[in-house]
Order: sequence, then structure tokens, then C-alpha cells
Amino acid sequence: MNPETLSAQAVLELARVTGVAVDDEAMAARIAAGAANAVAAVRDALVDVQAIGVELFDAHADHLATLERLAEPEA
Repeated sequence: MNPETLSAQAVLELARVTGVAVDDEAMAARIAAGAANAVAAVRDALVDVQAIGVELFDAHADHLATLERLAEPEA
């Protein structure tokens, strides 16, 4: 398995902590496969766009700091 691939167990755990209903492990596996396919499609599209010299995302952005800011409660 690709280390970046979401596992069915991870989907089940994420569903549990977020309160999303996932019927069973088979459904979780389908969700994980769909997520992997979506990530691959975006990655392929980015490669195509970058090949023509367009940068859609700042590769040097501090994404962790952005996630931390998003986690802060709104005033």
C-alpha cells in the first residue's frame, strides 16, 4: 500500500471522531479508494498545469501554521 493511501481503518476512525455514519469496513474501503483516486487526479492535474509554467499553490507555504490558525476559535 502506498504510505499516502488512506486505509479503511483510518476512514472508520475519522468517521467516528467526526460523527459521520459509515456502515461498515467495506464502505470505508470504498471511501478510502475514492479519496486515493481524487488525490491522484489532483496530483496529475497539478503536474499538467506546472508543465506549462503555472504555479497554483505556493510550494513553500507554511501549511501547518495555516492549519493551526484555522483551529483557533473565532473571536
